Amino acid sequence: KDLGYPRSQRENFTLTAMASSNFSLGIAFLTILELIVPLYALNYVNLPNFQLDRRTAISFVSSCLLVIGPSSKANAACLPGDESADCIGFYKVPLDDEILPYVETPEELEKVAPGLRWVPRPQPPKTYKEAWAEINSLKTRCFALDDVIMRGDFTEAGVELLRIMPRVTLSGRVLVQSLASTKSKTASQSETADFGLRALRVEAAYTQVLSKLNACDILLGQALRDELGSTTAAQILILAELHDANSSWEELQGAVPQDLQRL
Repeated sequence: KDLGYPRSQRENFTLTAMASSNFSLGIAFLTILELIVPLYALNYVNLPNFQLDRRTAISFVSSCLLVIGPSSKANAACLPGDESADCIGFYKVPLDDEILPYVETPEELEKVAPGLRWVPRPQPPKTYKEAWAEINSLKTRCFALDDVIMRGDFTEAGVELLRIMPRVTLSGRVLVQSLASTKSKTASQSETADFGLRALRVEAAYTQVLSKLNACDILLGQALRDELGSTTAAQILILAELHDANSSWEELQGAVPQDLQRL
């Protein structure tokens, strides 16, 4: 279904924004585009457990305002894989192949986004089994964030999320690509079709996990800037979003086939 932004048109928007002399406006445009399209896609898939709830909607609006408004001492945007504390709560350039030529080296990045800090691009797992093992490890690390937030250490929690989020993206993509391309000589036509449906379900599930983790990241950034009131109030908001993310992990794990022998 045409969601309003065909892939080719989206690529043109990305290149135009990256090449813009006013890079902050380009980043703002990419933020809106990158967040709206997955949300519409998930609504179109119509997952029973997916809800564009109030907190997610508020987080989306907050994200847009963060990059459009003044950034004070923090970065307006960061590359994925940048674990610096000043990236907490701010826009992360997406891990898209279309953007890779512009961020592959510090020199290329300087041409399109002067001042944006360069870090090496995170690398994906090499196999389906590695991706599945990493997803389980990332889930455990996310669940451990409860204690960190209860201690009020928002910086530690935010930095850990900066480490986790790009790995979720890369591992999830490997799972989806492996399932979508699975062809078994012994599998019946119905089994092959089931892998294709599983690929769609896994893609929607890991996108939902990322949506919730991004919302946590934004709230942590706001807490660090004292924009959420008291520490207790901030903890309540962040933990509520984190618990939603943990529920999404269960959906993701339930979507991944347990029989890995043919993959």
